[in-house]
Formats: sequence, C-alpha cells, structure tokens
Amino acid sequence: MVNNWDGRTIHTVVLNNAVSFVSPTATCNLAPGDVNRTIPLDPVRISNFTGISTGLKYFDLTANCSNASNVTFRFTGTPEPTNSALFANTSGTARGVALWLHTPGQTVSHNSTRTVAVSGNRAVLRMGTEYHKTTGALTKGSLVSTVTVNITYN
Repeated sequence: MVNNWDGRTIHTVVLNNAVSFVSPTATCNLAPGDVNRTIPLDPVRISNFTGISTGLKYFDLTANCSNASNVTFRFTGTPEPTNSALFANTSGTARGVALWLHTPGQTVSHNSTRTVAVSGNRAVLRMGTEYHKTTGALTKGSLVSTVTVNITYN
C-alpha cells in the first residue's frame, strides 16, 4: 500500500497484523554519458576575443535518480592563479586563456555547488563553457582543463 503523508510517499507493509513503515532508499548516478566526459570547444582565433570570452558551448549534466528529491553537483579543479573564478589551462599550450564554466547567470568555480530538483527521476543541470582571457598576452595553442563533478542527493 502506498500513502502520501506530508508530501512524502510512505510505503506500508502489513505482516501478521503488525504495521511497518518503510521508506525506499534514494539513489542517484551521473548519466553514463556524463562519466569521464570531454566537452570539446570549437577552435577559435585570437582575433575572436573581441571581449573577455569567446567560443560558448552549452551542455547538460544529468543525474538519473530513484526516490531522491534533490541533487547537489560539486565542481572541483585547478583554479586559474590570476582569477580563481576560472579553471586553469593545466596542460594546454596556449597562454593568457583559461576555462570559464557557468550555469545560467552564475559562474561555477572550484569547490562551488549547484542544487537541482529531481523531476521524472532526473536532475538536469544546464551548463555553459567558453574560453576566457586571463592576464598576459594571448598566444595560440590548446586549452586543456579538468573539472571533476561529484554528486550528493537526498
């Protein structure tokens, strides 16, 4: 038997006239395509930097859940030494550029979190990323940055 009590689903099991209330355990996992995922940015020219950033690319991070109500995504990585809101170019060859990661209206930096409600057994976080100028002259080359996402849920 399933009942709703204070907005929570309560599962009831009746054994020999004794009543036990059992709450199912919540579980969430990153969607298989988001585990060890690479987000390739399109190549840009130095002349594309007419502002402080360029090369915007959108993507979603998805957690598949069962019996969870919220998922918190925590982001960690190497901060850019001159601007800790950005992620450093850790093994690329370009200079004067870092990775800008953001959700709609908010920069995502090292050790920041975003909490998303679960709907239809999924929590989807819309993200954007782009090249961002740092101090010093821009040089051609590659941008390589690693950001780790951990999830917690309830």
